[in-house]
Amino acid sequence: MKFPADALSDLDLVIITTNPSRYLNETAWFEALGEVLLSFIEETGVGQQFERRVLYQGGFDVDFAILSNGAARMLIEGGLPNELMDVFRRGFRVLIDKDEVLEKLSVAPEGVPSPPTVQDFTQHVNDFLYHAVWTAKKVRRGELWVAKSCCDGYMKRLLLRMMEWQARAIHGWDYDTWFEGRFLEKWAEPGILADLSKTFAHYEVGDIKNALLQTVELHRRLTKDACRELGYVVPDDKYSEILPLVRSYVGCPSQCSPHRNLRQCQPVSFLRHSDATDGRIAKLSSPLFGLEDAKNRLSRNTTKTKLPRPTSLWWKASSFAYRDHKSANETLREV
Repeated sequence: MKFPADALSDLDLVIITTNPSRYLNETAWFEALGEVLLSFIEETGVGQQFERRVLYQGGFDVDFAILSNGAARMLIEGGLPNELMDVFRRGFRVLIDKDEVLEKLSVAPEGVPSPPTVQDFTQHVNDFLYHAVWTAKKVRRGELWVAKSCCDGYMKRLLLRMMEWQARAIHGWDYDTWFEGRFLEKWAEPGILADLSKTFAHYEVGDIKNALLQTVELHRRLTKDACRELGYVVPDDKYSEILPLVRSYVGCPSQCSPHRNLRQCQPVSFLRHSDATDGRIAKLSSPLFGLEDAKNRLSRNTTKTKLPRPTSLWWKASSFAYRDHKSANETLREV
């Protein structure tokens, strides 16, 4: 699957030199090439080298990767790492080679990738679902930046990997899915693309909750497709166990609580410090007791469990009344 360069493409140049610090630290050499809007240095995406990135007037951008002669020889003679080999396979041209450093450069044609092993597949699914719960906890705590960063960052990278596996499982393992999501809109399944837009969130708690749940559901769908094509057992039990956990943390009232294996309990409620009586905390949040009832029960039990006075404004009611009709007093004594 080839996509030729266009007017929006950048230019990638590799400079092999005996004096890399000059090209990294001085500016006159690239300023002579055109009117510079801005420039900075960063680590290369692959190869663990450094590059000077320059944006010229009109929006034309050039990445100058700067390698020492020694580093270049080591990379070439030792064999290019796979991620760098993938870049070179897309095509390159040697403009000048005074020291004949590149004469041994050999780019092997890409072989057919191997499908993930059962172990790799299991590792991936577990990693994804673990972070789904982790993100839900951040939402619950109100850490929206962290929650959104994981949902739309790390979890999306895992989602992308499963999209690649699903596409290759359907079309064959030589099917080109590029790298890092490049041209995803061209190679991904149309039905998947239609649902992908629902998985990204605005910086708003309700939207992050919905995006997280949609991300998990889409990953589940991709996993089923890939497992069917690969002949693997679908780990649907894992999703069935994890989704109620995620929903309970983000506040879905129809799901059970993750705490203490309680039966069909709703998520924990919060009480203001002013709602607690004499340093005690109401720990009743279930279909059996409403918030007002919980406060009334607490106020009648002036000798029950005492806790240190809080140092923060909020105290979390993190215990639950049971559906098997344990009393509020018994629940308080267990805290």
